[in-house]
Amino acid sequence: MSLALLTYFRVLSTYGTAAIAAYAIGVRLLSFSWVPGLGFAAAASTIVGQSLGAGDSEQARLAGRRAVGQAVLVMCVLGSIFFFLRSPLAHAFTSDDRVAENLMPFMMMLAISQPFMGAHFTLGGVLRGAGDTLTPLFGAAVGNWGFRVPLAWLFSRTLGAGLIWVWAALIADHFARMLVNGAVFVRGRWSLRTGASIGGRR
Repeated sequence: MSLALLTYFRVLSTYGTAAIAAYAIGVRLLSFSWVPGLGFAAAASTIVGQSLGAGDSEQARLAGRRAVGQAVLVMCVLGSIFFFLRSPLAHAFTSDDRVAENLMPFMMMLAISQPFMGAHFTLGGVLRGAGDTLTPLFGAAVGNWGFRVPLAWLFSRTLGAGLIWVWAALIADHFARMLVNGAVFVRGRWSLRTGASIGGRR
């Protein structure tokens, strides 16, 4: 994952230092909106683990569905705030007009990604609560190496597209992670690993 981030930075560097600075500021700003998603993921992991440990698969599935729904709702609200206030926020955190110019579209793309992030964060927590740590890892690998890095490289190096398209690759990354975790969640095999089987193999 670190290598994927470094590669993405390498692509961003072709657009100048302002793009790198915008990324650093934007990630720190938007990290406030990720906190609920991480919190729902931790809570879902605990409740699902307890439910499966008690042999209650239905309660585990219900907790998972509720956690995902609530996380997506909260992060949509926060994403909307960052979306509509991206201009004043950008200028509040940098006095460099070039950085602010790059920061605003980046914040817009991250704001659009919020529901997908909320979903895959929480779905990953549900699966980890059931003892499945490989699916979230696989989803992150697919998102980064299957979408974010190659799309950013394609837009930048092959198509010569603007920076906003490199930012847009983030949406594909988080959407792919949501699909991978969501597919395993919907399939439901994770909820059958009750009691002592949680600690064993699938």
